[in-house]
Amino acid sequence: MQLSPEEQETGELTPRERRGLRVTAIAGLVFLAVVLLLTVPTNGILRDPTTHTILPSSPFMSSLVPMLFLLFLTLGLAFGYGSGTIKSTQDIGLFMSKGVSGLSGFIVVSFFAAQFIAFFQKANLATILAVKGTSFLQSIHLTGIPLLLVFVAICCFINVFMVSSSAKWIILAPIFVPMFAMLGISPAGTLAAYRIGDSVTNIISPLSPYLPFLLTMLRKYDKDSGIGTALSLMLPYSIWFAVAWAILLVVWVLLGIPLGPGTSIWM
Repeated sequence: MQLSPEEQETGELTPRERRGLRVTAIAGLVFLAVVLLLTVPTNGILRDPTTHTILPSSPFMSSLVPMLFLLFLTLGLAFGYGSGTIKSTQDIGLFMSKGVSGLSGFIVVSFFAAQFIAFFQKANLATILAVKGTSFLQSIHLTGIPLLLVFVAICCFINVFMVSSSAKWIILAPIFVPMFAMLGISPAGTLAAYRIGDSVTNIISPLSPYLPFLLTMLRKYDKDSGIGTALSLMLPYSIWFAVAWAILLVVWVLLGIPLGPGTSIWM
């Protein structure tokens, strides 16, 4: 369903889109009500059958991924049928195949990353690097918060040349997760530090897939601007993002705030 030029300019929703959003809101509330009905009561089937609790482990926690899948599927179908975009089950298959087609690059990267991880496992290189790295870090007394900040800086540097966060994590996790675990840092803490480093230098990476869009918008105001102009404009933001996120990480650690339900930054 195409928007008219006037609607594209103003960003106004069409009547069909408004109806689709109303149906989506109703479907979301019904889905939430069903989940609450199965979780809130003490004898709910999504609670632990023995302790009748939700944390740290229960059917609710172990089924978060399929529940999120069902949630987005429900909302997507509700909006499609409500707005008239989906008229038959054939349309559902077409939209799903179109969505999966955008993952082709990720699937290719995952294939070669899986071979890389299998090679690491067969050769025990990840274990060797983790043990040797732990011994080296202990010898120079680099642990705790300083180690997390150094890891953030390493991720910032790597991210400039490899913008795919999933590909970097697939490569780094087999080495740094066990290494940091032997130094008392939980896998969740390692992931939190990684996500900080992974996020702040995306805007200054010349390999970013979003750089052409940035240049297109920039040339609307300065026709002579190029990659150097865009990266130089984004560099101050990247630096301050890194400083702000690093300070937030340090404060978070010092206050002992959990990273999630039942998850600490320390082992």
